[in-house]
Amino acid sequence: LPALDMSRFLGAEILKKDTFVCASNKGCGGAGNKCRIDRILTRLEGKESRFTWGGGCSLYDKGTGRIKLPDRAPDP
Repeated sequence: LPALDMSRFLGAEILKKDTFVCASNKGCGGAGNKCRIDRILTRLEGKESRFTWGGGCSLYDKGTGRIKLPDRAPDP
């Protein structure tokens, strides 16, 4: 692995941070769980990216590159 370029890491900006309540009922059953979802908007070298996390299902878990259990799967 190449060494981590700290100047690149330190050059990242957080443009916005907020939270919202998920209104989806996909995978939750019924009316949904109304989970709190955290979200940030970043800029690095002129490129903006949005990251979201939180909730009881995998609807907002993106970018990890790992395969997750399907929604409503039993908790191992």
